[in-house]
Amino acid sequence: MVTVTLPYLNLTIASLLTSALGYVVLGIVLGPVGGMAWMMDDPYREPLPPSIMMIFSAIMVAVCVGVAILNVVAVVGLRRRAKWGWFLSLVLGLIYLPSLCLPFGLAIFLPLLQAEVREAFGL
Repeated sequence: MVTVTLPYLNLTIASLLTSALGYVVLGIVLGPVGGMAWMMDDPYREPLPPSIMMIFSAIMVAVCVGVAILNVVAVVGLRRRAKWGWFLSLVLGLIYLPSLCLPFGLAIFLPLLQAEVREAFGL
């Protein structure tokens, strides 16, 4: 099988990998920082116990790393020219569109709709 280089697909792959890296950083930074924010003195609320904050931090890290892994799995599917990789990337692009990740959503979603890319995946 001859693999054709598709510049549109390279943009999608780069966007997926960049957003995966962003999610890893977000999880590592926001997990502990978000948990520690509840430890700060606030006269209007009761501080949460440290165990709750640790659980919050662990959940934040797990969710963000999970989304990052999903992005990497989509990249693997795209590189293998698998239909499931195309569909997963399309779904991720659609999820990113109505959020602050709009530029990533556009860079993922729009190239996948190009005729050359769809043809490469047999769609």
